[in-house]
Amino acid sequence: MTVIYLVLIIVLSLLFALAIQRQMKYYPALTPVTGWLAGLFYFIVLPLTLIILNQGYERPGYPQIAGMWGKITTNSNSFLQPFLMVWLTLALTYLTVIFFTPRRIARNKKTSQSIEKGMVSIFQLKKIILSSILISFIFWGINIFLLGGGLSSYFSQHWYYRFSEYSEQLGRIFTLYLKIYSANQIILTAATGLLVLAALKKQWNKNYGLLALAFLTLLLHMVMSGNRIYIALVLIYSLMGIYYYFGFKTLFKSSLILAPLGLIFSIWAYIRSNIANLPVALNNYLIIINQASSRIMTTLMDITEGSDSMMLIKVIQEFGNTYGFLYGQTYLRAVTWVLPGSSGLHVDSFSIVLAKIYQPGIPSSMSSTALGEMWANFGYFSIFLMPIFTFVLMSLGHYIQKHINKMVLLNSYLFVILIWMARSVFGDNFQILIVSILIIWGMRYEKNLYYLSEGNKIHPASSSGDERALPS
Repeated sequence: MTVIYLVLIIVLSLLFALAIQRQMKYYPALTPVTGWLAGLFYFIVLPLTLIILNQGYERPGYPQIAGMWGKITTNSNSFLQPFLMVWLTLALTYLTVIFFTPRRIARNKKTSQSIEKGMVSIFQLKKIILSSILISFIFWGINIFLLGGGLSSYFSQHWYYRFSEYSEQLGRIFTLYLKIYSANQIILTAATGLLVLAALKKQWNKNYGLLALAFLTLLLHMVMSGNRIYIALVLIYSLMGIYYYFGFKTLFKSSLILAPLGLIFSIWAYIRSNIANLPVALNNYLIIINQASSRIMTTLMDITEGSDSMMLIKVIQEFGNTYGFLYGQTYLRAVTWVLPGSSGLHVDSFSIVLAKIYQPGIPSSMSSTALGEMWANFGYFSIFLMPIFTFVLMSLGHYIQKHINKMVLLNSYLFVILIWMARSVFGDNFQILIVSILIIWGMRYEKNLYYLSEGNKIHPASSSGDERALPS
């Protein structure tokens, strides 16, 4: 069966490559659906490939969950049906992009210029990045000194439970506070991604200091929050940009250069809960990793968030059999979170639903990728719903590309958040998306950010441009 699985994985990988090539053919920039496809491939296809090559996998250091979801074997019949459902859904999703990508966008009738000749204003981008960094530091100050009781107290607490008390006391107000914080971090990630793309195209005035400051802030976020996702997102963004503009060979070389970062991210997953006592945390990591049957396999599964794909298989096996379908309840969270609790419409995030089932008695959250949530809600209909959702994303991306001079940051933002949405839950990300759009609009981040060029002339898409913003 391993050979058959690998053949199907190769076919799926080829479909992914063809879908990306289709987008590259018709659009000169990374599109939202490209981020979505990349997220599905990174968080679902890659981990499943590792599991198949290893003929199964068991998470080390967690014997209490092995029987629940932490162990998977590919030689059993229980793996075949979930794998085929995942394969068919993703294959149809990639085929949707291959066959239904809208044709090349028309030239701008007002300026008679092509989008290919546009570029981002580094001056404006610098203001966005610096503003986002400043907001990040304000949030960290509040989190550490007002909510966390000071540096020592803040870092001595488990990263996941630091704000549990405030969340219970303040409810939706504190939830909104956290959404604004997350929205600002994703905007910073998207802006950093734009700066990386400008650097790849040599349209960035060699702002090494700005780039270093942006990456340093994302790393600081990882330390402050325990969450490594934003630095991971900007790295995936960068790799996709390299593939888009320089091809597979350069992508492969760049991946090898960035490989050591993967080991750091893997270690971080084990030590982030006790960074106030790093020697003890590192010792615990070594104990756990030494229990693994393969350290390389464990590291690769950590890098690709492989536990989510394991949970995806479990969800397909059990929802509709052991557990009933949710029939869209967790998707309603996208709107019901703003309603008062007395309305009776409060719905737990799907990550909380999973934790209550598979880690009972332990306050936590779990993920099974976007497909896992879709399956738990709609079962076999997910095979068609995910391609339909992808088609909607393509249509949205096509509209944004036609109006890129007013939506270049939004385009980058959607690319980033859709990578993450492929791994996470819909409702929470949709909430953050709405908050982010309000921030982008309220802060006027899009104004004069994109420039159109004609011959040797460069001018802003808006007539109120500032000459200092012109990139070289």
